[in-house]
Parts: sequence; structure tokens; C-alpha cells
Amino acid sequence: KEICPCRVKDDIDLFWERVIEMIDDPADNVREQVLHTLCDGSPDHMEMKVLDALETFNRDRNQYIRRRAHKVLSSYRRSGKWNVL
Repeated sequence: KEICPCRVKDDIDLFWERVIEMIDDPADNVREQVLHTLCDGSPDHMEMKVLDALETFNRDRNQYIRRRAHKVLSSYRRSGKWNVL
């Protein structure tokens, strides 16, 4: 929860690179936080990386993560917005 964009507030490349690296983390709680971080304040230039991550999360073994990813993808397809969590 310390990596939430609302706490970081700046667009720091190293921060976003690290978040992306954690997409495949074996721990459900880490992947859940990554999903939240990407969909709660990620900068516009991250759009394609966020969409790739959402596609990965949409096939996650954890049902809760899959449902949240599906919700965000649906929002994106309707409105073009992914920062909805």
C-alpha cells in the first residue's frame, strides 16, 4: 500500500518499472496491489503497459484479481479510462 500513486505523487520511471516487474509475483496480495496501483493514478504514457498488465491479470489464477481486471478492462473499452480503482 506504500506504493500507491496517491502517496508517491510523482511520475518516477523507476517506480513504474518496478510496479510492472511485480505483475507476475507469486503472492496474490502483491499482484492485487500492483493491479490497484496501475489502475489508481498511473500516468497516461503507461496506457499500453497498463493494458498489457490488465490482460495478464484477466487470466490470473486468483478470482478476485481476475474480476477486478475484467471490471477495469470493461471500463476502458467503454470510456477509455483505466484509472478507476
